[in-house]
Amino acid sequence: MEATLPLTTTPSQQDWEPILLAQGYLFAAFNGLNRFYLREDLRDRLDRLATPINVFDHFVPHEVVVQHERVEDLQRQLACVQERMALERLPHDEFHRAWEQEQATWEQEQAAWEQEQAAWEQERRATARERADWQARLTAFEAERADWARRRKAFEEHSACLQGRLEATQRQLRPYRLLDCLGMVSVGYGWARKLKQWLVP
Repeated sequence: MEATLPLTTTPSQQDWEPILLAQGYLFAAFNGLNRFYLREDLRDRLDRLATPINVFDHFVPHEVVVQHERVEDLQRQLACVQERMALERLPHDEFHRAWEQEQATWEQEQAAWEQEQAAWEQERRATARERADWQARLTAFEAERADWARRRKAFEEHSACLQGRLEATQRQLRPYRLLDCLGMVSVGYGWARKLKQWLVP
């Protein structure tokens, strides 16, 4: 178990080691970072951990083993390739013709790739133009929508103004409607006509 504070050499096992010891574990070794413990029933193996790993253990680092295996694998591959080349070796003139044919094929593929790249570039430019045109149309639409919103707001304000004026007029006409309901307006008109006839010869 890690027995030091993070990124330091300060011991930290005093907080948890008593718990392990109370459970029957025995301290076996410390490598500067980790402390190793064995169960009580493995006490006879404590001496195996008494000495840290050293040169007398004749160990081979994992990286070296991997490199050796890689070298052996490459050697086997090289041997197979060399054997195949020995079996399939062609006369010099046939090899030269094959090389020229391969070169011609490569040049054709190169030309085809260049054509494809040019077509892709042309398509990319067309897409860019289409995108710019779409962006311009979107901008125009946004401007038109903003103008429509302004016009709608002005119309709503004008409608609200007319509604207010209508309500004010209705409030002013309310007394006259009451008089009309009582028949006083018709009587007033009658007296006005009689007065006009009397005043005008």
